[in-house]
Amino acid sequence: MRSPEIFDQFVNEEMRREPYEFYAHLREEAPIFWSEYLGSHVVSRYDDVRFVLDNAVLFSSKPPFNQTKALAKYATEYSHLYAEAGVPAPLPTLVSTDGAVHKRYRSMVDAAFSVAGVRRQERMVERVIDEVLDEYLNAEGADLYRDFSLKIPLYVICYMLGLPLSGASLMQRAGQAAIRLAAGAGEDATGLLAAHRTTVEFQSYLLPFVERSRASRTDDLIGHLAHELTVDGDHLSDQEILSLVQVMNVGGNETTTNGIGNMFEKLLADPALEQRLRADRSLIPRFVEEAVRLESPVCGMPRWATAPVEVGGVAFKAGDCLHVRFAAANRDERRFACPAHVDLARSSIRNHVGFGSGPHYCLGANLARFELKTTLDKFFDRVEAMWLDPGAPKITYDTKLQVRALTGLPIRVRETVKAP
Repeated sequence: MRSPEIFDQFVNEEMRREPYEFYAHLREEAPIFWSEYLGSHVVSRYDDVRFVLDNAVLFSSKPPFNQTKALAKYATEYSHLYAEAGVPAPLPTLVSTDGAVHKRYRSMVDAAFSVAGVRRQERMVERVIDEVLDEYLNAEGADLYRDFSLKIPLYVICYMLGLPLSGASLMQRAGQAAIRLAAGAGEDATGLLAAHRTTVEFQSYLLPFVERSRASRTDDLIGHLAHELTVDGDHLSDQEILSLVQVMNVGGNETTTNGIGNMFEKLLADPALEQRLRADRSLIPRFVEEAVRLESPVCGMPRWATAPVEVGGVAFKAGDCLHVRFAAANRDERRFACPAHVDLARSSIRNHVGFGSGPHYCLGANLARFELKTTLDKFFDRVEAMWLDPGAPKITYDTKLQVRALTGLPIRVRETVKAP
């Protein structure tokens, strides 16, 4: 279904900064919208998005061979870069496989990110938040996004994988590169090449840690991946391990970083809500859900029809690409009353698609929820007041297609006075 009467605003950087008016227009006028820029049909209504996500047999996560509009990290024209560096090229694993192949990878990491697995990591996460909060409060001119929300998930995933914090900056750059390659659209040849070169650098950095863990099992997630048997009764290859770590790196820093930043942006815009949460900390988990719904850290993902199928009254043939736009579905008036507002009393408050849905439901959702809740709780313990820096530029969002990311969060704080 092509919609020539509606301008394809995905090409518009200002729309990507503030997209919700356009999303509302799509939901009303073109709920299945052909975007030439994305090279796919954009699905914007909640029920349609859930239908696609929950039907993995009809809608595949596996990208067609050698395409660059979505999930461009698998474009084979860049394979020579990896071969020249002596490292494996990225392999489709968690995000871009289906069925038995997806189960092979998911079963290797599910336990680490289950409720029980996250519970085992709680003290480590709390320690990381305390340490990063100390650094942030003691630093002159620190930015809440760059120097706080960005570091917490990065350090957490470093500890889980058994990687030194000295590599956190590279991990952050690699996460950004992966997001750019996941979007594909909007990146010219120079941008794609640069993102692949960063991925090569990250693969080269990771490979010695995999080899170390194979030689002598380490007590971390890489050690687990190197030594445990898969559901197929074999061991993961180096290429599979590196690709899994790449996916976990993105989920462990880009998405959770943005979730934390978006959460604080909502509080800065609504001081009454901040005071309500301070007065009743039991409401923080509900606020986390609303923040993830309102500003979905991951904005959308592609799916490919595997057979003739109808979505929202529109017929598709096998091979058609559908871009399910989480960020649009999460503000659908048909599903959420007053969708643009935080409602801590909202029924079925977890029924958003901020963490996706179906077989590809976000692996790190339990960890992200704990990090978001604990971050805010500890911040409230240490900071009694926060406000925007009046001399700083206006808070803005980045123009990334795949994630909802702030460009910065310059605030001032007043620390809680400690009892003598």
